[in-house]
Amino acid sequence: DFVRSFRPPSLARGGGEETAGSTVTMNNEVIKIVLGTTGTMVVHMEDFGLYSYTVNAVKLASADAGEKLNDMQVSSLGQMLVTGGEKGRVVIRQVSNLVVCHELDLSKHGPIRSVTMTPDELNPVNQFLFIGSD
Repeated sequence: DFVRSFRPPSLARGGGEETAGSTVTMNNEVIKIVLGTTGTMVVHMEDFGLYSYTVNAVKLASADAGEKLNDMQVSSLGQMLVTGGEKGRVVIRQVSNLVVCHELDLSKHGPIRSVTMTPDELNPVNQFLFIGSD
């Protein structure tokens, strides 16, 4: 059987971990997980925290998303994370350090419900991003 699980170090027993403006504790629940093709995953927590890990449970970065995220996608090359949430913003971050590269304010359309991208192999030019809102 090839099932592997881990408790992220930020959720280890005996306390929390300080991040930009928040403390991650045992009561903090995982809301979303997205796995990239390069062996990295990004976890979105109930306190709006974002954490990137390798599949071997090595923490790469953490950041505060600032809102509840409704959807997350990793680009086909595994380098960029696209998120959409309750505040109507689409945010593009680097997966390796979770630094914001670009932010698109679509709040006049309501919360972002979904984000998806065309796969590289189906697209002879740049990858397209599709966004769903209310």
